[in-house]
Amino acid sequence: MDINHLFLVVRTLLASPDAGWNMIKEAGYSWQQIFGYFLVPLIFASSLAMIFFMGAQLQETLLSPNQMFFITFAGSAGAILLSAWMIAAMAPKFNGVSSLNETVALIAFSYTPVYLGSVISSLHPALQIINLAAMVYMLFLFFKGTATIIRVPAHKQMGFTITSIIILFAVRLIISVVLATLMGGFSGVM
Repeated sequence: MDINHLFLVVRTLLASPDAGWNMIKEAGYSWQQIFGYFLVPLIFASSLAMIFFMGAQLQETLLSPNQMFFITFAGSAGAILLSAWMIAAMAPKFNGVSSLNETVALIAFSYTPVYLGSVISSLHPALQIINLAAMVYMLFLFFKGTATIIRVPAHKQMGFTITSIIILFAVRLIISVVLATLMGGFSGVM
């Protein structure tokens, strides 16, 4: 995978979603390439930024910074892979293409503003509004990508997008709670 081309794809996607999704479709990245060369570094940076941002608040939890980093990193990575598998399995019900490569591409590249926003917003508490803007843009990118990447017909795009987003957030929440529980983070609650 050419890293320079990947940066060009991301820059194009953020500036012009339609052109960016077409570039991603033409590149034909495998899910392993997307995950290893693109997603893991983004999740790592975002998870690390979250730990630095939380700082003193971590002392109020039962988890160490290392445990919180692991939960954030593994929760994000695991949720994306599991969600991608579930969404790929669901895609034919919306007349879309069932492909793990394409579903991982849709999710990973859609999440780019969220991961970049979390790194930027960790610099100062006043920048937290960036997270909201990044989340809204992520939803927009995901919606736009469903037609190009998964080839969901226009009349089914909204239903596919809403169902996919529910899957993404529910899987992420469940994985994070399970990991935190296994590490003792919720032992006082349960």
